[in-house]
Amino acid sequence: QTWNNEADAFKHTFMQAVLSMRYNETFSHILGDKHEIDGRRRGQDPGEENMDLWNNEIGRNIAKEIKNKIKGKERLYSKEQIEDMIAEQVMTRMKKGELITHPSDPRKYKTPSQKLSDSCLRHYSHYEANNLLLLLNKFFAALCAARVADALKKTAKRGNSTFTLE
Repeated sequence: QTWNNEADAFKHTFMQAVLSMRYNETFSHILGDKHEIDGRRRGQDPGEENMDLWNNEIGRNIAKEIKNKIKGKERLYSKEQIEDMIAEQVMTRMKKGELITHPSDPRKYKTPSQKLSDSCLRHYSHYEANNLLLLLNKFFAALCAARVADALKKTAKRGNSTFTLE
C-alpha cells in the first residue's frame, strides 16, 4: 500500500519540491491543489486531503530552501543531484515528525488566506481584523480583474480573441 503512510507522505512532499524546482512554486501549488480537488470529487476522505495538502506545502518549502542554498550555482548540479538533495530533505523532515504520515493526524493544513486571517486576529481586534481582511479581499479582487482585463486586451490586439473591448 502506498497511500496514507510514510510512502504517501514522501511521494507528495518530493513531487511538490521537484515541480517547484523545475518550474515554479505557483505551478506546483496549482497541480497539487488540482490533484486534491479531483480526489475530493472521487470521495477522498478529508483527512487524506489534509495530509496531502500539508505535505505538499512542506515540499514547496523544501524547494525554496534548496533554491536559496544553490542560488547562482544551479548549473553546477545535475537533475539527479537536485533530486537527491530533495529526497534527503524530505527524509530529514519525516524523521523529525514534520510530515503528516496518517490521515488521523490532528494537525490541520491552512491555506495562505487562513494563515493571513489567523495573523490578523492575533495582532488586531476581531473588528479590526475583519475590516482589514475585507479591504485585502477588495484589493486582490481589483488586482485580479485588472490582470484579466490586461490579458484580454493583449489577446485582442493579437487578434486571437472573439472578445470586444471598449
